[in-house]
Amino acid sequence: MRALKSIAVPGLIATLLAGCSALDALAPTLVGERGGGQPVEAAPPPGPRPAVQIQPIALPAGAPSSTFVGQRAEQLRGDTVRLQTLLGEQSGALQEIRRNSLGAGQRYFQLVAGINGRLQIGTTPGNPILTRQWAEAQGELDRIGDDVNRLNTLSGQISSTASFASFLLEAVRATFGLTGAVDEDHRLLALIQDEVNRTVVGIERLLNEVSDDLQRQTAYVSNERRTLNTLAVAVKNGELLGGTLANRTSAGFGGGSLGGGLGGGSLSAPSAAPSSTFLGSGPTALGGRRPLVVIRFDRPNPPYQQQLFDAVAQTLDRQPAARFDLVAVAPTRGAQGQGPLSSTAARRNAETVLRTLSDMGLPVDRVTLTASTSAQADSNEVHLFVR
Repeated sequence: MRALKSIAVPGLIATLLAGCSALDALAPTLVGERGGGQPVEAAPPPGPRPAVQIQPIALPAGAPSSTFVGQRAEQLRGDTVRLQTLLGEQSGALQEIRRNSLGAGQRYFQLVAGINGRLQIGTTPGNPILTRQWAEAQGELDRIGDDVNRLNTLSGQISSTASFASFLLEAVRATFGLTGAVDEDHRLLALIQDEVNRTVVGIERLLNEVSDDLQRQTAYVSNERRTLNTLAVAVKNGELLGGTLANRTSAGFGGGSLGGGLGGGSLSAPSAAPSSTFLGSGPTALGGRRPLVVIRFDRPNPPYQQQLFDAVAQTLDRQPAARFDLVAVAPTRGAQGQGPLSSTAARRNAETVLRTLSDMGLPVDRVTLTASTSAQADSNEVHLFVR
């Protein structure tokens, strides 16, 4: 770990210096400062994408004709104005949701970047400052999740508006077929029909935009929640794990090194791990199978998380579709009557390791949890096998 810190600190300093140089190149020339170019105003921060905007055409005003068709056309004109008002309000609601999501996303990434930067150079386990920042990041992600719920609600409202527009078109067509109309009535009906058709196009575009935003934001929140779970484990241990295991479970992932530049040692070199706690290539323990990982719970809270992450990550690098067996192993030796207690404790330890793997981003359906006993074990152990 000390060697990793000595490598990470100069790299981090170089990154910060490069970032400062880039900012200096983008900064405008100050008044009174010698420079070859003209002062340039700083570009404003990016805003949300503009939503669909429909500019309603003013329908001709005036006293409606005294015919029944004219009175009906006047009612349809009022309904058309109401339809366009609804569309404008819903377009504004989408803009507000996008602004909120953009702000929350920017704050979220600033917090996560700060946590990762501190973990990269090393910190104390459970650092309260990082714990508070993690909670703030989770709060920002929850705000984006709330915006996803608002998008769901907005999608339903726009669908209702689309149904209202379809009703209006049918009503206009039906009114055209009524007898007793004058020419002015049909001219007004034609204008109303054009306006409703134009508004329908805007409704369809807005509904497509909301659907795209909803799918994108839902996937984003799901991915970032897995990232936060992995980051919580890293904050608890005070060291960077190297990303979420979820990124390695896709068939398209084929990286040969761990994310974040924190490549672990070879699995054939367990001596780098804490003594009697973690073995990278343990002995054949159960059914002649060779475990990928053996975690010995011979003391309270053994530090196994980093080595476990490295071993599973390297396995997924080679086999993205790999599945695992997690076995709770209880010793058969010991005082009479201690067997059931040891089995319960071993099972509880295995469940803790399973939660850790889940927090690291490994889907729980990739892991099968079982229990066994061993005459060679001196304490409760948890074995992880590649199926």
